[in-house]
Amino acid sequence: LDGSAKIALRVAPPFHRFLFIEHDSGKVLELEKLKTEFPSLAISIDIQKGDANKTIRELCNTWDRKGTRGVLFLDPFGMQVEWETVKAIAATGCIDTWILFPFAANRLMTKSPDDIPSSWRERLGMLFGSDEWERRFYKERTLVDIFHGDVTVVEKKLTLEGLGAFYGERLRSVFPVVAPNPSGLHRDGNRPLFQLFFAAANAGKGGRIALKIAEHILRNI
Repeated sequence: LDGSAKIALRVAPPFHRFLFIEHDSGKVLELEKLKTEFPSLAISIDIQKGDANKTIRELCNTWDRKGTRGVLFLDPFGMQVEWETVKAIAATGCIDTWILFPFAANRLMTKSPDDIPSSWRERLGMLFGSDEWERRFYKERTLVDIFHGDVTVVEKKLTLEGLGAFYGERLRSVFPVVAPNPSGLHRDGNRPLFQLFFAAANAGKGGRIALKIAEHILRNI
């Protein structure tokens, strides 16, 4: 199957510019081959090696907000997309964004919040941009103990559906338009890996039109 880069390059009419960001050197070389495969678009293809979070934030800070519109696809292998990057994209008011949200975040939330390593907490904070996830997914419960009296414990109460819904809420806190019907992406055995979200940074007519298109796409994935 074609990857997202080739799919973008085959869009007709074409985009005016293509920017592909990749950290892995081997994959950068593969992306460079696209200039040969699509010679008519070669001058429009810009491939940058580096950290996507840093590169995207720099791009957003210098974005021509009056005359330039863009479509961004964030497709991490895991939890690499940082909330500060999401905020920077939304702040442009010009970039419509497809985001793959990783259900792997569930694995970093142990049965008890007291058992979560500090490095995992930091990663969850960077992903969600808030510590609200702990209050959302951990609830107190009272156990009756005939020897020691009632004991209050904190337990994990999380479903993948609820996890995706929480990320959708976080997106709506910074984007004016977020499609209400994200689509789940699964592996063999129907195990969900990601949820695909669409968010538009344009609060006006353009955002409403993009929303209708995105809702249709998400219904038919």
